[in-house]
Amino acid sequence: MVQQAFERAPAGPAPAAVVLRDDDTVELVPLTEPLVREAPLPLLLAGLSQSVVDERRARAVGVIGRFRMQRRTDRGVVGVPVLVSFLEWSDCRWVSWRRVLDPRGQALGDGETWHRAVDGDALPDGLGRWWSLGRRTGARLDFRPAPSETVH
Repeated sequence: MVQQAFERAPAGPAPAAVVLRDDDTVELVPLTEPLVREAPLPLLLAGLSQSVVDERRARAVGVIGRFRMQRRTDRGVVGVPVLVSFLEWSDCRWVSWRRVLDPRGQALGDGETWHRAVDGDALPDGLGRWWSLGRRTGARLDFRPAPSETVH
């Protein structure tokens, strides 16, 4: 996942949803404007958590790509570009990786952080709880990934 975040970063600003169905395949669903306009991102990810492709259920769902991390400072809200990779499993375990970028989009050497539920870390704001939402709402998104969206 981390390597894919680095590879994807120069390609553009659009993040992607990630679905893991087995140990060998990572499905990427680009979160483009037409798709995210149809449903709020949490509901879209909840639907992916309940998805089935070729009789294989999702094992983990997440997001990957460039985002803007915002922080409040005494000068107002400051946005910092970051690469993010976040995965959540059906039992609500999760792992988050983040790398801070400079204004040109290059990775900063000391700007990498890892957080995990199993370490007792707090869930990052705005991420996760998609499996619970999918079970509560009955949201389900079924699709057939194109070969170019599957990474082996």
